Order: sequence, then structure tokens, then C-alpha cells
Amino acid sequence: MFDDYPSTCAHEILHLFGAEDLYNELAYHEVGKEVVEYAKRNFPKDIMVGDRIIDKPDRIPHEISRLTAYNLGWLDDVPELEFFPTLRHDFPAVLNIGW
Repeated sequence: MFDDYPSTCAHEILHLFGAEDLYNELAYHEVGKEVVEYAKRNFPKDIMVGDRIIDKPDRIPHEISRLTAYNLGWLDDVPELEFFPTLRHDFPAVLNIGW
């Protein structure tokens, strides 16, 4: 269910620019379970990891990790590509809504 937390809105908007979910079984087929577990351990505040943090109305208490920055096309390379080839893509920042 969509809510009106600022971080939820930002999370959903980032999908439009190529960010992948990094938090549940639905993301497993996109990036793999190992990547999701790695992201949860190493980047727990990443906005695409998706753990609910109750927002304050004046800010979004999340970060954009290098994994999300790579998916957005802000970085050309990240060290994780060596270990998680499912992260690699030829066209970053492309809307992939799965329809």
C-alpha cells in the first residue's frame, strides 16, 4: 500500500530513474538474494533497502548508497560488481517497471 511518507514518495520516484528494490523476495529475481542480503547488512539506511523509518515531516531520513547511485547512473562502477555480476547493466537509469 502506498503511503504519503516523503521517503516512500522518494523511493518510488527513484524507480523511475532506474533504482532497484534492495529489500525483499521480489528483488531476488532482479538482483539476487545475495545482493539484497549484502545491501541490508552494509547499507541499512539506503532508501531502496526499504526498512520503514518513521519520517519526520521536514526530511527524508535515508541515504543513497553507492549501489543505488550505480543503478541511477551516477557512478560508472562500484566494487560490488566484482562479486555480484547481477548488478551490472548496460543501460543504467532506465525505467523497468516489469509490465
